[in-house]
Amino acid sequence: MKPSNPSTSTLDDKRRRAYQAGGRITRDRMTREAPMNAEALDAIETSDIVVVEGCYDHVEFVLGALDLPYQTIQAGHLGRVHLRPDQLLVINCPGQLPAPEIVQVRDFVAAGGTLFSTDWAL
Repeated sequence: MKPSNPSTSTLDDKRRRAYQAGGRITRDRMTREAPMNAEALDAIETSDIVVVEGCYDHVEFVLGALDLPYQTIQAGHLGRVHLRPDQLLVINCPGQLPAPEIVQVRDFVAAGGTLFSTDWAL
């Protein structure tokens, strides 16, 4: 008989609870120590942060824990999104984008957009 391992859903649930606790602590501290930054976060709209889904990393868990709005898109569908230079583009690992989307990301960054990637291969 194989030893039992915690299920993936149990690990994900623990991770999400930890993110939620960290998000509350961060927001509370920011409200006290950097209220203007907290106000700036409150002004963020869903279209300001675009997250490309991944299977290994999930930055959207952290964004959700911080109560930040964002939109998600699957790799291969980034071309459906009009990227603006004032947006944050988050690409989770594995970051496998088709060549036209790599060009789109390059052009987005060249125009002043901000890219956050958890995948070194991107």
